[in-house]
Amino acid sequence: MAEGLLAGAREIFQKDARVVIRTTPLSIGGLMRRDYDQKLVDIENDLKSNPPQIAILLMGAWDRVSVRDPASGKRLMVGTDGWRREYAARSDRLLKMLRRHNAATYWIGLPGVRRYDANEDVQMMNNILRERAYLN
Repeated sequence: MAEGLLAGAREIFQKDARVVIRTTPLSIGGLMRRDYDQKLVDIENDLKSNPPQIAILLMGAWDRVSVRDPASGKRLMVGTDGWRREYAARSDRLLKMLRRHNAATYWIGLPGVRRYDANEDVQMMNNILRERAYLN
């Protein structure tokens, strides 16, 4: 989905010399990935050498997975209180990193999906991300 968003931005701003758009997106692949911490380090290093003025985020498509609680090591199932806390904490870390680099950040929510159970999860994730973006 992010590639489509990138292509649309390129098309809209192609004639505006004031706007430079990266040729490739910075990919995290999801907030709930096992290697999320390393992905943040990689992105932070990239931001130091190529600081953006604007960051457009589209997250959540690959986040409907359980994760291990960093404190207890127990598995947190999607939608549980612990999972929601971890999801919020990870989004906070990403947003704060972008703020440290003075990037205006726009977080685009996921569209609704056909499967009822998946759509409930998407809406839950969108609600968490909306709250975190507002608070950060």
